[in-house]
Amino acid sequence: MLKVVAETPVQQEQAETIAAALYTTVIPVANVAEEAAQILVWVSDQGVGLRLPGRTLTKPVYVDFLSSVMTYRQRHMAIKNELIAKAIGLKTNQLPTVIDATAGFGRDAFVLAALGCQVTMLEQHTVVALMLKSGLERARKNSSITSIIARMSLFETDAVRYLLLLNAQQRPDVIYLDPMFPVRQKSAQVKKDMQALHLLLKHDTSGDLLLMPALDCARKRVVVKRPRNAPNLANIAPQLSFNGKSSRFDVYLTT
Repeated sequence: MLKVVAETPVQQEQAETIAAALYTTVIPVANVAEEAAQILVWVSDQGVGLRLPGRTLTKPVYVDFLSSVMTYRQRHMAIKNELIAKAIGLKTNQLPTVIDATAGFGRDAFVLAALGCQVTMLEQHTVVALMLKSGLERARKNSSITSIIARMSLFETDAVRYLLLLNAQQRPDVIYLDPMFPVRQKSAQVKKDMQALHLLLKHDTSGDLLLMPALDCARKRVVVKRPRNAPNLANIAPQLSFNGKSSRFDVYLTT
């Protein structure tokens, strides 16, 4: 069971609200060492984060759209150089509307929004949605990316249900899927934020279930991100694929 920690008394009320939503408890920060084997939801002045098992002396993981990695990528990105942009059919004069149905920590959604797309993010897991919401709130306060964040909206919801309830006018041009895929056993260098996602979503098997509703809903295409050598989602072959060094983008045309 996830437990919640307030880093200082200032965050106690917020931590208790989160704990109530998760049907769990808030533990004193002084007792963190006793919970070394547990994932902890960490509430601090940086927002809502996760402290991973066995990492009680390291910093929690946060959704951070202002990190050095994201800032560097934003400053150097161009439509012609981004595989994800090619996969969704993005051009200078064509900015498709996108639903990211597996938002996670929002990195790909941020890239698409930075390139000019309106992106609706769907995330079912309560903790991931809280982290993402917290990251968006912090980012809105920074004028350098305010316009990007304004193109990103978040719904904590079951993606299949959300897609099935859309009417004809609400259907997006593109639906983007990046379903959870098992971490390779030899992958010791998996980044800490991805470790956090895998720990939270390790039992998530919704990827295959999302493809058909997405195909029925997207006006132009569905784009699926996969590890480069992974099998096709739901064993359905795409019409196009864009291959990178470690991953690929499969494109299913719907028009």
